[in-house]
Order: sequence, then structure tokens, then C-alpha cells
Amino acid sequence: MAFEVDPWTAALAVLVVWIFVVFGGLILQFGRGTRLERIVSELNYPLIAAPVFLLAVAAYTGEWRAFGLQLVSDGDFSVLIAPAIAIVALWMFAFRNGVTWNAALKFAGVNTLLVGVSEELMFRGVLFYGALSNFGATWAAAISAAIFGAVHLLNGALTRNWTQASEQALINVFTGFWLGALRAKLSTIIPLVVIHWLWDFALFAAGMKKSMSVNSASLSGVVPLACDLVLFLYAIWLVFG
Repeated sequence: MAFEVDPWTAALAVLVVWIFVVFGGLILQFGRGTRLERIVSELNYPLIAAPVFLLAVAAYTGEWRAFGLQLVSDGDFSVLIAPAIAIVALWMFAFRNGVTWNAALKFAGVNTLLVGVSEELMFRGVLFYGALSNFGATWAAAISAAIFGAVHLLNGALTRNWTQASEQALINVFTGFWLGALRAKLSTIIPLVVIHWLWDFALFAAGMKKSMSVNSASLSGVVPLACDLVLFLYAIWLVFG
């Protein structure tokens, strides 16, 4: 069953529900004023519920391929070389700062994987498809990136750290755009889930020693910020080159 309404309208409706599931659930479980490091390093029920909800949407609509939920892609996987190099750099940065494989970091590995599945399925799956249906691939990458960044502002309502949330929102516009550009070149979000997971996990691992944002590159982190900006320029080349 495909979307019975305009795909863009339906995608926005799914986004609203997803936001309530994620941020409403996080506030209920952890309360306000909680550091992101704690949220990612403990068993996190909203991060489980969110991808389950999106998979239910995919099952109900039957839009598995449209949402990028396929193992085989007819795209050019060479576009993944640059982000793979960036991820290696991030993990080198993390190990240089010291990584302790304790219980908190193991939970972080699981939770950042859930974040990767949830956010890629929401923004480069459902939302990208909705925008693509109405505006085309280039605008779909840009629109999904802008909304991806804006949603990270809601971290401020959770942590009460609006400065950090604003940094995350800004950086995630860049991150969302290069992920969207990769999505435009591929017919699957599976590699993007892996990239998103390893990216967030590396940032959190580095944050065990340095006070950094968990879900995005912090402005205080030169290496993460540089990787993000280089990949943003790479995405512009992919889209317009």
C-alpha cells in the first residue's frame, strides 16, 4: 500500500510523530537537563521505539524500496570512499584522545547504531522520498538537510544547553546535506546507516575524554568539524559537478 496522500505531506506527518516518539520519550525517560553523554550511554527505550515505528510505516505503506530499505543498490558505491576516509580520521582522533571500552561505551555503540537506523530511515528514507516526489533530488537533499539540522535544536529542550544544541543544529545541516547527496546517488540507505553509526560512535568515543557533542561534530572539535566541512564541499561537487 503506497501513501494514499501526497508523499511530502505524509512524510511531514511521519516526522511529527517521530519527533514526539524520540524527544517526548527521552524527556519522559531521562527528564530535562540531562547530558547527552548519559542518554547515549544507558539503555534507551525511545531509540528502540523510533526505528520500530518507522519500520511499521514502511510495512504499512509497502514503500521499502522508496525508503531505501534494500541491500542491493544500482548506484555508484565509489561515492562512499570520501566518507569512509573521514570516518577513519575520526576514529584516529578518538583513539588519540583515549578510548576506554567500558559498559557506557558499549551502550553507546548500541544506541548510536539505533540513532543511525532511526535518523537515516526518517531523513534519508521517508523524508527524502517525500521531498523527492515533489521537488527533485537536489532539493530533497537540501530540504532534508535543513530539517535534519533544525530538529537537533530540540536537543536544547532536553539538555537545557541551547548553545550546544545550536552548534549541533548548524553542523547537522552540513552533515545532513552530504548524507542527502550520497542518498541521491544511491538507491539504498544501508551504507548511510553504517556511516552515520560509525560517525556518531567515534564522536562519542572521543567525547569520553573531551567534552564534545554526542550526535554531531562540535565547533570545539577541529578534526570532526574539518571532516564535516570537507564532506559538505564534496557533496556540492556530487550534486552540481
